[in-house]
Amino acid sequence: MARYCAKELKIGHIMIDNLSKCVCGEDDYNAQKSFVEELAAIARDHNVHVHLAHHLKKLSKEGDTPDKYDAKGSGSITDTLAPEVDVEQCLLVNEIPTCPHCGGMARPNVLMFNDWGWLENRQTQQAACLERWLSGVSRPVVVEIGAGTAIPSVRRFSQRILHEFGGRLVRINPREFSVPSTHDVGLASGACHVLAEIGRVLRDSSS
Repeated sequence: MARYCAKELKIGHIMIDNLSKCVCGEDDYNAQKSFVEELAAIARDHNVHVHLAHHLKKLSKEGDTPDKYDAKGSGSITDTLAPEVDVEQCLLVNEIPTCPHCGGMARPNVLMFNDWGWLENRQTQQAACLERWLSGVSRPVVVEIGAGTAIPSVRRFSQRILHEFGGRLVRINPREFSVPSTHDVGLASGACHVLAEIGRVLRDSSS
C-alpha cells in the first residue's frame, strides 16, 4: 500500500504510528525489521519521508531508565536515537533537538489541545495540495484505518469526501466498522491483513 501510494499518488510523507500493528505478529521482531527495511527501500526509491513513532515496552520497575533495547520491535530500528530520560521527572537529560532555521528548541509540529505554539504553515500547504488533488479526481475512495468515534476528526473527513465528491469508503476497524451505506465497505479486522490483501489485489490488477 505504501509503495502504491508513493508511486501512483505521489505522496511525500508516510506516517507509521504503531510498528507492531503493521505485521501479523506483535512480537515478531524479524518481520518488523523486514517491514522497516521495506519502508527504507520505498523512501529511497520514491524520494518520500517515512516517519516512525516508536513506543517503549513496559519496564520491570517504574524507576528504571529505558534505553534503545526497551523500544518495541528490533533494537536496530533505534540505533540512530540515543535519548537520555529522567524517568521520575519525565525530562530529557541530553541535548534537545533544535530547529534548523532558528536554532531554537524543536518540537513535533502536531496540533494538540489549546496549542498556541503550533505552526500551521505546513498544514496549510498540505491542505491546499489536497484540495487541488480532490478537484481533479472523480469518485475518490477513502481507506480509513482505525479511526474511532471518540475523536471523530478523521471520520468527518471521510464523510466530507462521500458527500462533496461522491466518494466511497473502506473502513478498517476491529470494533467500530459500520459504514454509512451499502455502497461502502466496513471490515472488522486489523490493518495488517486487510492492507496486505488490498496490496495483493492492486499488484494483480496492474500485472
